Amino acid sequence: MSTPSITMSTPSPVMPDDQATSESTGRRRFLSRLSGLGAAAVGAIAVTFADTPSASAVSAGCCALATSTPCGGHWNNDGNFSCPSGYTKHYWPCCCGYFIYHCWECAKGSNCDAGPWACSNYWNYYLAGCCKSGCGC
Repeated sequence: MSTPSITMSTPSPVMPDDQATSESTGRRRFLSRLSGLGAAAVGAIAVTFADTPSASAVSAGCCALATSTPCGGHWNNDGNFSCPSGYTKHYWPCCCGYFIYHCWECAKGSNCDAGPWACSNYWNYYLAGCCKSGCGC
């Protein structure tokens, strides 16, 4: 008596055909390039906004100063500094809460709002009763 022979066969793995593989690779390549373009666009927008000057570089109380460079080398200077050659020292006072602020810009323009500006500074001190109700601080 002979024993029947049992042959087991396992199906071979299904491999995608060449056309499906190339379509998938093409989509991946397209999406990869698209994401690269998106990153480049976001970077370009960030650089554009970083190069745009702000309305006020430094706000000290009610002084909205044009630069973030302190005249005289440090902030809250009492005004004892000179502007660089070619720049004029412009001054204006303002009051915020119980403090009076003295504000300066070293600018080439005819007033503190007309740049370009080399540096800015302020000085403040406590003055009881100084226009507390009229201040926007």
